[in-house]
Amino acid sequence: MLDLYIAHARGKNVSVSSACIGSAAPPTTGLRWLGILQDEGLVLREADPRDHRRVNVRLSDEGIARMETYLRDLRA
Repeated sequence: MLDLYIAHARGKNVSVSSACIGSAAPPTTGLRWLGILQDEGLVLREADPRDHRRVNVRLSDEGIARMETYLRDLRA
């Protein structure tokens, strides 16, 4: 989620495959966790408008809010 939060702050898109690679977990584990995060309403999957073969993933508004709370609590 931190990688997705940083991408959000930079205005960058993250493909599902890049998110799985960034997790440093096996691809099946990364995909499973993305599914869990999506079911929890923390991430959204969207078709890439420039390449319809690719799917991007981003934090939902709730995911952003939770990351901001987490980071704020770390500083406290």
